[in-house]
Amino acid sequence: GEVAMAMNAHDLALKYLSTRDRTMLEMRKYLASKEVPEAEIEECLEYLSECGLIDDEDYCERYILYGMEKGRGPIRLEKELTEKGVPPDIVKMALEAHFGSEGEREAALYQVQRLLKNRSEESEYPEDWVFYEENPKPVPLNEKELARIGRRLASQGFHSHVIYEILGMLRR
Repeated sequence: GEVAMAMNAHDLALKYLSTRDRTMLEMRKYLASKEVPEAEIEECLEYLSECGLIDDEDYCERYILYGMEKGRGPIRLEKELTEKGVPPDIVKMALEAHFGSEGEREAALYQVQRLLKNRSEESEYPEDWVFYEENPKPVPLNEKELARIGRRLASQGFHSHVIYEILGMLRR
C-alpha cells in the first residue's frame, strides 16, 4: 500500500545518492523519471533535505572546490552548476566567495604556472610563477604559446579581462 510506495521513493533516492551527491533538481528529475507521483517526490525531497542528504549550498561549495582543483574558472563553473539546477543566487554567492576580487586572477595564474611547468627551461627559473611580477628574467613566450595559454584559460572558464591581464604580464 502507501507505506510500500513511500519506501520505494526513499529507496530510489538513496540508491541514486550512493554514487555521488545530487542537487535538488537532479533528484526531482530522477524520481519523476521513475514515475514517482509528484506528492511523493515533494515528501521525499523534504525528507532528504531535512536529513542533510541533499543540500544545494553544500553541493555548490564542494563542486566549486573540486572544479578549482581541476583548474576551472568561474564562467565554466557557473554554467555547470546552473545546468545541475543549483539556484543562481547560491551559485553567485559561492563563486564570489572563491573568486572574489583577486581570487580569479590567482586561480588563472596558478593554471598558467601548471602549463609552464611542462616547459623544459623550467629548471633555470624560479619555481614560483605566481610572483611573476618579481621575476626579472621571465621565460620568453612566443605569440603561439601565449595564444595557447589564452585559449586554455578561456576554455577553463576565466573572464576575458583576467586572461588579457595575465597575457600582458607574460608578454613583458
